Amino acid sequence: MWTRSIILCLGAAIAAPAWAQNQGTTDDEASVELDQPIPAGSRDIYFDADLMVDQDLMLEGVTATETVSFRVPERWELTQDPILHLKFNHSQSLLPRRSVLTVWINGNGAGSVRLNEDNVRNGEIEVSLPRTSFFEEGYNDVQFRVVQHLDDECEDPFDPALWTRVQLDSFIRFHYRSAPLDTDLLKFPAPYFDARGYGPMEVSLAGINKASNAQLDALSILGFAFGRHASYRGIATRGPLQSTSQATTTALVVGTPSENALVGKYVDTSSLKPGVGTIASLPNPDNPDTGILVVTGGDAAGLIKAAEALTSQDRYQVLSGSIASVSDIRDPFPPPTLRTPLPVPDRGSGEGVRFPVSAMKIPDVTVRGYYSPPVTIPLKMEGDAEIHIDGARVGIDYAYSSGLDTRLSTMEVRLDDVTLRSVALNEAAGEEKTRLWVDLPWELINPEAEIEVVFHLFPLNFDPCVYVTDKHIWGSIFASTELRIARDGYTELPDLAKLRYDLWPLNAAIDSRNGLLVVAPDDAGAWDASAVFQAMAQLGAVSTGEEPEFSVVKGGGGLADEAGRDMLVLVGSGKNGTYAQLRDSGALSQKSDELNVLIDSVGERALKAQVGTPYGTVEQALIDNTGIGRTALIVKAPSSDRLLQLVHRLGDPSVTSGMTGNLAVVGSGREVRSIDVVEKHPVGTRSIVSTLRRVLQASWAALVLGVIAAAILLALLVRAWAARRGGQT
Repeated sequence: MWTRSIILCLGAAIAAPAWAQNQGTTDDEASVELDQPIPAGSRDIYFDADLMVDQDLMLEGVTATETVSFRVPERWELTQDPILHLKFNHSQSLLPRRSVLTVWINGNGAGSVRLNEDNVRNGEIEVSLPRTSFFEEGYNDVQFRVVQHLDDECEDPFDPALWTRVQLDSFIRFHYRSAPLDTDLLKFPAPYFDARGYGPMEVSLAGINKASNAQLDALSILGFAFGRHASYRGIATRGPLQSTSQATTTALVVGTPSENALVGKYVDTSSLKPGVGTIASLPNPDNPDTGILVVTGGDAAGLIKAAEALTSQDRYQVLSGSIASVSDIRDPFPPPTLRTPLPVPDRGSGEGVRFPVSAMKIPDVTVRGYYSPPVTIPLKMEGDAEIHIDGARVGIDYAYSSGLDTRLSTMEVRLDDVTLRSVALNEAAGEEKTRLWVDLPWELINPEAEIEVVFHLFPLNFDPCVYVTDKHIWGSIFASTELRIARDGYTELPDLAKLRYDLWPLNAAIDSRNGLLVVAPDDAGAWDASAVFQAMAQLGAVSTGEEPEFSVVKGGGGLADEAGRDMLVLVGSGKNGTYAQLRDSGALSQKSDELNVLIDSVGERALKAQVGTPYGTVEQALIDNTGIGRTALIVKAPSSDRLLQLVHRLGDPSVTSGMTGNLAVVGSGREVRSIDVVEKHPVGTRSIVSTLRRVLQASWAALVLGVIAAAILLALLVRAWAARRGGQT
């Protein structure tokens, strides 16, 4: 695990021996295998699934522009210009002679189509995107620009009939040949994760039979770090393999030679020494388009060193060649989070925190035109975040241009689609930078609230019958915009509804001093080890702490011996002693290895049933409600292969958003049925001031009594002061 309490002497011995091919294979034979040509391929990159465009693009007004960014993966050698398959529809009222949709690539025109009666519905155009216009860095922008008219002589530039919609099922078709796999460790995490690629990182564990404690530790370290590298794109752990010849994804070979027989196939085991870790990065001779990553050592300590060295902060940049050895490492830390924007900073003191939105990696933003999109400030907070009454404010730093119609132009501030404030943009010369303070109602804020700032910009003295442009009018929101948020950590558990907030409280535990304990089955096999890797990858993606704390144990050692730690308990085909302890102690509503649910209604039995499901159940138990509370999340499936699939489901927001209560039955798709069969208990603490204000807020009688008590106290103080003054000579 990553922690400053584990400190080894700093020093790295790096080596890159030439011996890396299969035993019993000659150098010439290996060269022939690895130099096989990689066939050309093609892939369709969709706006929604791959480019994360969350809704159709609406182009409104006389002129409008929308931009979609795309990437060219590092290993793709394009064999021809990509083809944009653009699907759209538009208003039937547009004049075909004067209405056109144009596609631009990085500022260069690529194609256009007239908006006429033939493409009012189900319009489609294929546009070749010239590679000569692409940027060498691999990140590119495709723009959609429209000019739309309703009348030859007189038209309102704000007429609602002026619109064209670019559909989400549009896609770009790439034809490419993959470059040979470059497995130099200097480029890690490439080629196993391509920052410019698409979709999740796919990986399969290979060669594991019965997982040892050291293997599980190494897999948790690797999974967490890869989760941080992959970030929002995520990790997809496929079923385990007995041989790398079966691999169609990255093959991860983890363990000492005695634990994983595949290690000796790629590493000279005679060179391994106790306490020394070894990392090998090689193309897969059976599938040259994929790689094999070997993490091993002369013993358990060496194996952990290899995992830590490969994944710690920027230390992987020191490793080079196809094989490297690490003798010592100090203070291993995972790579920094790539989440953007970041969550709201820690709670701080009882007075809360104040910070600029730049602390959340939110930059300055400028929008243009009278159909400008909103500027969004997400307020990602802990699942138990409880905002103080009148405890949240935002000071918006903004500017706007001259040339506005000051009678109509405004700036609107919203919180989750509820408008809070609107101010006139009434300076004819514009304003360079000014601040607007807006109170955020505490009852409207949740851990996924969003502030939206919308500029309604109208050009000066526009004539409805004269063509006008609006690109010279703009509004800006600055990263110096300040948030002030006072909140407590207070909620009621068990409550699976909190999982939708980045897997809270697991993510909070992993970033806390106590840390998270992951409990694998007693006799964990390859499928169980894959589930551990997948779970840690998902936690790595949502965690933001610089010093995460976690460890993995096998069942039986994770209840009494780990007081104060939240637990993630994985239950598959085999026995899990910790799960049995929790069940027998009465902490769980499941009273046997089958799911027997007993629901009581006012002390009378209402329903007792056995529930069957293709995947399994997710249950949360509150083990200790003192302090911030201590929970155990039980992820239970009828078999270990389905356990891996169930862990995958925890990374799907559409699944976790459907969970409530303390027990959820998860179906084969996204179906979730939640059951609430245990009493909830409050956990966390409220400040005295917050508690008092909530009492007064909840009861007008208490408020009246409080005012009377305050008046009497004030009268007594004045009287005492007057008596004292009167007694002075």
